[in-house]
Amino acid sequence: MKKDLIILFHPAIKNQYYKCIPYSILSLERMIRDLNTEVLIIDENSQPEYVKIIEKNKDRLLFAGVSSIIGSQILGGIAFAKFIKSLNENNVVVWGGWHSTILPEQTLKESYIDYIITGQGEKAFREFTIAFINGYSLENIKNLCFKKDKQIFINEREDFYDCTTLPPLNYELVNINNYIYYPSFAKKSIVYFASSGCPFNCNFCAMATVYQQKWIPGKIEQIISDIKYFKENAGIDSIFFQDDNFFSNKQYALALCKAFISENLNITWETWTHAGGFIRMFNDEDISLFYKAGCRQIISGSESGSQQVLDLVNKKLSVEDNYTFVRLLKKHDITPFFSIMLCFPKEPEKEIDATFEMIRKAKLIDNKLKIYFSFYTPYPGTNMYKEAVNNGFQTPESLSDWAEHTFDDFRAPWWNNDYNKKLQLYAHFYIPFSNPINYRNFPRPPIVKTVLMLLNKLFYPIVIWRFKKNNFRYPIEASAFLFLLKLVNKVFKKNYKLYPF
Repeated sequence: MKKDLIILFHPAIKNQYYKCIPYSILSLERMIRDLNTEVLIIDENSQPEYVKIIEKNKDRLLFAGVSSIIGSQILGGIAFAKFIKSLNENNVVVWGGWHSTILPEQTLKESYIDYIITGQGEKAFREFTIAFINGYSLENIKNLCFKKDKQIFINEREDFYDCTTLPPLNYELVNINNYIYYPSFAKKSIVYFASSGCPFNCNFCAMATVYQQKWIPGKIEQIISDIKYFKENAGIDSIFFQDDNFFSNKQYALALCKAFISENLNITWETWTHAGGFIRMFNDEDISLFYKAGCRQIISGSESGSQQVLDLVNKKLSVEDNYTFVRLLKKHDITPFFSIMLCFPKEPEKEIDATFEMIRKAKLIDNKLKIYFSFYTPYPGTNMYKEAVNNGFQTPESLSDWAEHTFDDFRAPWWNNDYNKKLQLYAHFYIPFSNPINYRNFPRPPIVKTVLMLLNKLFYPIVIWRFKKNNFRYPIEASAFLFLLKLVNKVFKKNYKLYPF
């Protein structure tokens, strides 16, 4: 039987608020659709029972590819790769994504991985596929890593290139209705990327390693076309632009929003930005345009309330910038959203106190401010990695050991139970109940939402008094609520919570 099937696998991400279209493997498919091969797209998020699908096609398998970032995707990727090898030990597995880009040698040591593609994978994947089919040499394919005679070879890295010159993605290969989620300000939303990369060089972030501080905007006409496709085929009325920094270029952001208006897209949207860059780049007129174009929520990597920490991580941001950001968005009825990173290896107790103080002051400016907490997670190749190691962090020794290494799951050696108790009080009680209509953000069953509304009305006056007086001594109401919530979850075997960790 002719071997003409290439399987591209996207492992599931656990505990994710939304499912994301598997853009990484769709980006690879577009590069080889002219090579007389068949490509089978498998996304574990929506196809957990993929084993039967593969078994039906195992005799046609040319090779299999896995795309995985650091974290829980690794476990799914490993299980898939081992299954492919169990069908035939000579089956070939190619691995790509952030993790293999950052740690190619360690990843390639695994017996179930034969090749790795680092960095931007599209061009290298096409060249590899052509070489693999025809038996050509692999030595000159940039971004490719491989094993030969028990030796590991790491080819030269290719410079960051403009991926907008590549063929468009084929969304017909997936059921986009599997990727709908429900934000608080719209009925149906979907995740999309309007640009790639980030121009900043934060010392904790792997993005600078992967994207080399480059930022590439998408073609506006293609973005409009994709959004219209989502509207027509999935009935969405909102977009989550998951760009690392949507507002990197003023003229581009304004042009894109004007296109949203002129094309009568009638969508709402949310996205990410750098608060310092945003407040210096855009004025009231610009932000009014963003609102008119549908912008309803902007997430900022605010990270910390400690200026010492912000300087340490090279954030190019001040604590005052975060306050200005909240004031500016409030004026235009756009919800501000702080993404906070806790427990950097520099006086973490002072840092946590300073961060909660920043949140308190920002909440008094706009009580609609949303907060997301994550935890500093050391990544090889970043400027802060050595400092983390010097403070007790031990580098995982194998691919599987990196599976719990995420902003949500990882806890540094210097994180202790006192920090955790303080976080629980703030994250699960004081921050949620500091907004009198916070219950609207939770799409719960009616009875649960009604109870939450009553609790919200009961606790809001107490919480806002504490915020105004900056008095969090004797947190009796918070402790009582968390105790009762834990008891309810135990009795009814539920997992109700006001914060997603």
